[in-house]
Amino acid sequence: MKEKRRYDTEKSPVLKLQDLATSVDIEVEELLLKGKLIASKLNLEDACDWFHNELNGYGLERPLPNYRIKHALQVKSFDIALNRWIPVVVDNFFEFLTPDYIYYTTENFKQSVSTLQHYAKRDDDILYLDLNEHMADGLKPYLNHSYRISWAISPAIFSQMLTNIRSEVLDWALNLERNNILGEGLWFSAEEKRDAQNVTYHNTINNHGHGMAVIGNVDSENSVVGGTVSDVNQ
Repeated sequence: MKEKRRYDTEKSPVLKLQDLATSVDIEVEELLLKGKLIASKLNLEDACDWFHNELNGYGLERPLPNYRIKHALQVKSFDIALNRWIPVVVDNFFEFLTPDYIYYTTENFKQSVSTLQHYAKRDDDILYLDLNEHMADGLKPYLNHSYRISWAISPAIFSQMLTNIRSEVLDWALNLERNNILGEGLWFSAEEKRDAQNVTYHNTINNHGHGMAVIGNVDSENSVVGGTVSDVNQ
């Protein structure tokens, strides 16, 4: 059995990352930046790629982790005459769990982690996330009121995604420790860099997402608004 190397735990970036990941006072964005630095020092391309995507958002062709794919989302339409949101019961038009039903009740959240943090911190009980134009046009023939069609989403959904990301970072750092890869300061030994290449990098990337396009202009306040009618950008 290989002898375990001794480290000053206060100077180990891996152990520091574990400590930060368990603190709710530390923003997930900060964890990802520190994790990306460690992954870069260890020449771990897959891990660097995951950190980069979480920090900057996923491109249209990039597979998403399962925690960023949300199903059974509630669809609502804003009725301008009644001045309120009306639930759209999708399974009235498409049979439950058919491809069309899943298409209209599932979204791939590809936004940067800073955007997820912004939505998670909103004080509104419900956020309204616009369907893209093509999707909205597909539902309008079934509706008497079709001014605006959106998913009604609780900010808790974004909080849960952030918790999932935090857990991924912690699991990754714990896996490095289990393989005796701890580092000191911003330095890792040649042996650690070599051993790190044999550490299986695991996350929940789903390579079989349905490929729904990201909703248009998702990072603007014109696309995500609060739950009160007065917040709707008319």
